[in-house]
Amino acid sequence: MPRYLFKIEDLAPLSTILARPETQRLLARAIPVKRYDPPPGAIDVILDRLPVKLRTRDNPDGVPLGDVNALLKERVPGVRSMFVRDNAVLVEWTQKPTDADRAKLRALIADTNAFQALQDKVTRPPPLSDDEIKTKLLSSKTSDAEWLRTFRSFQTTQMTKPK
Repeated sequence: MPRYLFKIEDLAPLSTILARPETQRLLARAIPVKRYDPPPGAIDVILDRLPVKLRTRDNPDGVPLGDVNALLKERVPGVRSMFVRDNAVLVEWTQKPTDADRAKLRALIADTNAFQALQDKVTRPPPLSDDEIKTKLLSSKTSDAEWLRTFRSFQTTQMTKPK
């Protein structure tokens, strides 16, 4: 069945309801359920490969996309976000980028030290206390890979403690 397209005449009875003061007060207090972001100023495809692997289901030891996104936003003004589609890395700009902005982005992607620091945070997290380990191991929200990593570090610390 095709979709019905409303005409002005169909909506005429609603105009009397919408004109009422109590309806206007209700509409003024209404909170939208979903707010739409303004459209991006531009979207660029990054042709260079990122110096680190991103975290995926298949690669749980990769760098989270949110961390890379935060690094880009911090170092390159005008970057709104970064995302991956079909193995291509795309950067969304708040406004049309200049050549200088694109050069900063290319320089940041070539900066392996900045990305290595993100990778080190993932591969070598700070040691957890015994209570934090217990909480993480007993939590149902801990992924299998994270649980196994936590358990291994716990066992390693237990085996290396002097008796």
